[in-house]
Amino acid sequence: MAYLVKKNTKYYYIRYKQNGRWVKKSLKTSDHRLAKRALLEYQLLETKTVLHFITIDTAVKKLLQDYNTATIDNPNYKEKTGKTKELEKMVLKKLEEFCEAHNIVKISQFTTAMAKLYQTERSKSAASSTVNREMTAIASFFNFAVSAGYINQNPAHGLTTLKTTKKIFRYMSAEEIKKLFEAAKKHKPWWLPAIGMGYYAGFRKTEALFCEFKDVDLEKKIIYVKWKPGMDIKDREERALPMSGNLTKIIAEAIKKKNSPAEVRTKNGTYYYDLIFRTRDGKFHRNNFDKKFKKLVKLAGLENVTFQTLRETFGSHLLSKITGPKGFYLVSKFLGHSSIRVTEKHYASLDLTKSHEEVDKLTDF
Repeated sequence: MAYLVKKNTKYYYIRYKQNGRWVKKSLKTSDHRLAKRALLEYQLLETKTVLHFITIDTAVKKLLQDYNTATIDNPNYKEKTGKTKELEKMVLKKLEEFCEAHNIVKISQFTTAMAKLYQTERSKSAASSTVNREMTAIASFFNFAVSAGYINQNPAHGLTTLKTTKKIFRYMSAEEIKKLFEAAKKHKPWWLPAIGMGYYAGFRKTEALFCEFKDVDLEKKIIYVKWKPGMDIKDREERALPMSGNLTKIIAEAIKKKNSPAEVRTKNGTYYYDLIFRTRDGKFHRNNFDKKFKKLVKLAGLENVTFQTLRETFGSHLLSKITGPKGFYLVSKFLGHSSIRVTEKHYASLDLTKSHEEVDKLTDF
């Protein structure tokens, strides 16, 4: 319940709970009588809200459907990327299953204790980072319920975020990169453009999948990451990167084998793109991408290598050539990081063998 506060301040403040958190708001008056009247009015509003909440309590399934219709399945809802929408849909399906398993029918039955129970149960089978992402999606759903007037406060707010372990990057040696390219040339040459974009330009998987020939300027040796329907760019930031001689050769070779536009089916429609990287049959290569890349890695005699490893190796190898602030600045821009701090955080542990000389400068006891 809301109450008044005035301690070492000129004006009275009103404290109240909003979405499970205490909020303090100035009433802009030092008159106790006016402040008390404002408090009574706010408490009356609180009471009406509670009564309204009781009368429009709705089924969890119904509200999940409404949320999906308004946000996830709504092509005009641009506040979230396609990848985020896909994640939320999967999480809300798990939430629905959790509610069924615990006999939660009405939205009012899902309390903070239930949110904590969901977090605890999921942490038994999923990584902490995964559970944290799921709780963020669930909190977004309950924010929708609050704004729609079905509940007073968000039961997922105020939960402690699970601690996660930041793993050290697995970046490849020059010899390992050579083995991967040789395996692709010998066994699966149609993979060369993707590997080239991953290692020589630091492309993410989706960026390599959707890169078209028109996104490349061979004369200026520049390759672009551009938004297009069906593809969401992380942080929605397009970028341009200089191409190395090796990547230029790989793409020039791909141009000679250029096919007709490939069909790309998405939730929002079907599109035709002049893709650089395709399957052996010249089609859009999205299904089982990771599984097929893993087979190529095995053919190269390598372990613990994903497509993301190529991107991380691009950054680490570039930083080993360009040291200091300039190196971090360029890698940050080329990889499309939101800030240089992100780059420094990710690549702080690079090549410890080069740090021995610095460590040896410490006092010898």
